[in-house]
Amino acid sequence: MYKAVIHTFSKESEYPVCSTYEIDHEEELTFEILKRNIEKIHGSSEMKWSSFKENSIVEKMLENLDDDLNLFMEVTKDLSYMIHKNIFENREALTSCDIAFVLFEMDELMYFACIKFNYKDLLVRKLEETRDGSIAMITKSNDLYLSPKSKTEEGFLVHLKFMDIALLDKTYTVKGEKQSFFGDLVLGLSSAMSEKEKLKAFNQVNKRVQEKFIGEDIQQKAHIKKAIADTIVEEGTIEIDKVLDRAFEDDQEVKGIYKEAFKKAKLEKAEIKVGEIMARKFDRQKIITGNGIEISIPVDYYKDTDKIEIISNSDGTITIVVKNIEEYKSV
Repeated sequence: MYKAVIHTFSKESEYPVCSTYEIDHEEELTFEILKRNIEKIHGSSEMKWSSFKENSIVEKMLENLDDDLNLFMEVTKDLSYMIHKNIFENREALTSCDIAFVLFEMDELMYFACIKFNYKDLLVRKLEETRDGSIAMITKSNDLYLSPKSKTEEGFLVHLKFMDIALLDKTYTVKGEKQSFFGDLVLGLSSAMSEKEKLKAFNQVNKRVQEKFIGEDIQQKAHIKKAIADTIVEEGTIEIDKVLDRAFEDDQEVKGIYKEAFKKAKLEKAEIKVGEIMARKFDRQKIITGNGIEISIPVDYYKDTDKIEIISNSDGTITIVVKNIEEYKSV
């Protein structure tokens, strides 16, 4: 890391408390924590790729920094006053915090990072010295508390040459409106959907179309899930076009309905990154019967009649036959 500094923002004070000096590089723990948080911002499924809107003051500040890296402290202080103005004016909705500003190099290119550490209320031991000795008591403290597994909730990384922004933001209710702290209140950004938001929108579209056009066709639902699972295995992402080609090779009408629905959700060309845990949810199709029986079946088994058979009965009911069970256990 090239440079780093931490400034303090109390919502009870009208102005931020800005550090006079940068953090010394010998402070290995501080730099390790900052490095870890930068990695968390960039790797988060909630991160959104964003860009500055036209005539952005902050973009101009960072362009000046890119031209002269010695402006680092000046830029962080100017940005801190902009940030603190929002915190102080909206103190009923926002929290006090510390914010770390970091200038770092990656792949021989310079980046500017901003990491927001919100204060938390914790009960702590307070030791009070008296003339006759000391008294230990429990009191409430509102301050910065971090643990090795603390979640990184807010921050952004800016590629100084091209001004691409990796944004990890949090939404607050400010003056009756839902607004994100950095994207709306401070920086004024245009943002794409995060991977988490894209996956949520994908699942919503899939559920909506299935309810309307597929109904309770268990095998068709499993076939769609298998198409998703196979695409994740092969591509590492959910590629909408490839999922639809796999799932609806013989049903162009439903494929067209899906395409139109994804287009309306702005997902028609999306490639959605899916984590390992979430990917496993597409490996199985769950069935819940009217009398409460639950069956979870790997999607690969639905077309293998040696393992499972679903029989439609003349009275409208179905019979599910699980075959060739060699081992089983009760859980």
